[in-house]
Amino acid sequence: MIIFILISYALSKAITTEYVFKWFRKLIWKLNIKPLYKLISCPNCISFWIGVGLYFVIPVPSIVVWLNPIIYGLISYGTNKLINTFLSDREFTESDGFDEK
Repeated sequence: MIIFILISYALSKAITTEYVFKWFRKLIWKLNIKPLYKLISCPNCISFWIGVGLYFVIPVPSIVVWLNPIIYGLISYGTNKLINTFLSDREFTESDGFDEK
């Protein structure tokens, strides 16, 4: 579970703020796909969907199999929110400078 949390946090931070994905964020902005841009620029939003996606990469057997993706998403969201709160990571919530005006 710790590896899941670390992967989730690293991916959500990379997608929302790191230089590696800046070209992707700019492309989505230029294509004017605002719902997708809002999703990839919100660390908490993207962390939920990363958790859902990671369920299919790191499956864990359970009694309620259809509920697992949602549980993974919530765990990812909650731990990312907790890490961001404790680290007070201001860089993580800043924009790229091409937000809506």
